[in-house]
Amino acid sequence: MNYVGAPNPYQLAGPPAWWLQELAIFDSDLVVIPSQQQPVYRLARRVRRGKGLLASHLPQVKDFMPQPDTLQMHALRVVPVTTILPGSVWGTHIFSILRSRDTWRVGGGDKAADLMDEADRQKRQRQRQGWHDDGGAVAADMFKSYSYRAGSRTSMAYSPRSQPATPPVARVSPDSQVSSPLKIVLH
Repeated sequence: MNYVGAPNPYQLAGPPAWWLQELAIFDSDLVVIPSQQQPVYRLARRVRRGKGLLASHLPQVKDFMPQPDTLQMHALRVVPVTTILPGSVWGTHIFSILRSRDTWRVGGGDKAADLMDEADRQKRQRQRQGWHDDGGAVAADMFKSYSYRAGSRTSMAYSPRSQPATPPVARVSPDSQVSSPLKIVLH
């Protein structure tokens, strides 16, 4: 049986029978339990080895009151896996999510930790590569910004001018008279 329906303080309707059959086929150790604290379901796994959640694992603090869900999981010898919201569509999509998160399916905790470490290493490598690729663009933007602030030319593109680049030269016009001031004609 992979559904424990009592006690159910929030009167949550249990999952459909076909879904519970699919859950048993997917993993016979998974159990759906209505929460004692919130109007949600708790998906838990039966403990195969060891003693499960024990009172010795709970904090040894004076006047500490364990949560009702923790006490129920201790009594049923299960450990929490995830929370399922009521009103959600009971579909097979949850099995693909569980499959992607299940450490036992990849070979246990050590293998799962190795896979996670490798994924983290690849993520850091992609980040470093992105920083390296972006470095040239960032440097170019910084130089252009500096050039704008310094007032220097920021583009080397050709821009035709209507006037020559050389300064004008003063010339004396031949029709000028000696008594009159010089006429200067710019060419």
